[in-house]
Amino acid sequence: MCFGTGFATLEISAILDGSADEIRENAIIKEVAIDSRLVVDFKAALFICMPGQRRQGYEFIEGLYQSGVRHFVVQKNTPYDRLPGATYFEVINPLDALQQLAAHYRKKW
Repeated sequence: MCFGTGFATLEISAILDGSADEIRENAIIKEVAIDSRLVVDFKAALFICMPGQRRQGYEFIEGLYQSGVRHFVVQKNTPYDRLPGATYFEVINPLDALQQLAAHYRKKW
């Protein structure tokens, strides 16, 4: 999902009920992805770590981080390594978080 003008990370934190552990910078997010292979603008991407049957979304954090992604939505109590300079939005359910972002985007535009 691509956002035209984007959302600031502080706005995303508010949409997701202040779920960010620490926002490193108030970056503009223009892209939300749930598939690491489909990320286009790594520096302006928010990756939502969805649970899956074969692979878990958090398993892709390190590779995406190496490519330049610094913003991630992860499920609370997920065993992931925190990387320096990255922002993690911890939520109860990543699918609900995606739906909240989409609903906010629809209302805004």
